[in-house]
Amino acid sequence: MSKFLLLICAVSGFASSASAQAETLWDNWYTVTEKGKPQSYYHEKAELVGDKAKIQVNSWIREGSKTRSENLGATAKNTTLLEPLLYNFRTQDERGMEKIIDGSIVSNGKVFSVKIKKGTETLKPLRAEMIPKLILSSFFPVWVNNNYKRITGVQPIKFHALVEDQ
Repeated sequence: MSKFLLLICAVSGFASSASAQAETLWDNWYTVTEKGKPQSYYHEKAELVGDKAKIQVNSWIREGSKTRSENLGATAKNTTLLEPLLYNFRTQDERGMEKIIDGSIVSNGKVFSVKIKKGTETLKPLRAEMIPKLILSSFFPVWVNNNYKRITGVQPIKFHALVEDQ
């Protein structure tokens, strides 16, 4: 339990040092309970910082007597399309095995480059061509926030979302 509290304090300290120029869209905590006992905690923060949109999701999930953590951070251009720029996902399972996914957009926004590390093993880098109107799935709530006035039910709005943490 002391490790869990340390993680919360570390995240809180990081969040409080954010730039004063940031516009926070939301900063929410969620608790998932099972049989009246907390099983997981989620902290989700979305903000606009200048010409960038950022989202950070931290979670702590109880699995038996251990706690697994997941941390996701992503940055996109602060435009209607939320064009992806950076992505980072880090998780540690109940055995302490760490998985890290680092993604970035290269070649003038045309290629999504991903590096994956599982424990001490570094996997072969992945590269995928970016298609028009592609957002990272973690930005879907931000996309809705930025586009809700355009969503009428009369005219469909088309876009693609990449599920980046699978």
